Amino acid sequence: MIQFIDSIGLSTIYFFVASTATIFLVLQFLLSLIGIGDFGFDADIDTDTGLETDSGDVSGFLSIRGILSFLSVFGWTGMVTLQTDIHRLLGVLISIIAGTIMMFLVGLLFIGIHKLSVDNTAKTSNALNKNGTVYLPIPKNLKGQGKITIRFSGAERELRAITEETEDLERGTMVKVVEIIDNGTVKVEKI
Repeated sequence: MIQFIDSIGLSTIYFFVASTATIFLVLQFLLSLIGIGDFGFDADIDTDTGLETDSGDVSGFLSIRGILSFLSVFGWTGMVTLQTDIHRLLGVLISIIAGTIMMFLVGLLFIGIHKLSVDNTAKTSNALNKNGTVYLPIPKNLKGQGKITIRFSGAERELRAITEETEDLERGTMVKVVEIIDNGTVKVEKI
């Protein structure tokens, strides 16, 4: 193996690995900018342990982007170490460490991006049995919708509301959520 490496030259191997990986990284970046391809894997995993993850993001360290980043930095770092008086074996070790650090950083970057895209909206079910105030009048006898403002899950929210009351609920009326109709709509009664 060492004779093979000596015959083609370590700098040729470093350059081939670095340039090929860099070309694929740039290509992948350009294609994702125009929306043609995302070479990640989107497979949701929901196990009995209650852990719900996206394998494309959790395994971001070993994703295609991570591996290409490793190879690119490995190759370019190797080219730089060949220009110094560092022993070849130490240069390979430094290149592997630099590539591993880059792969780790790319993985962290994509995990961070995934966390930004997670839906943090509150579940309407958390509003059950909470008190709120009518914001837009709610017609009586389920004849239409109005809106209420209500505080739950640590923030003030605005929800569509209906009521079975025999009179319209006017703005400022205190109400209690008695039923969740759907995500964003609740049934209320006057307090």
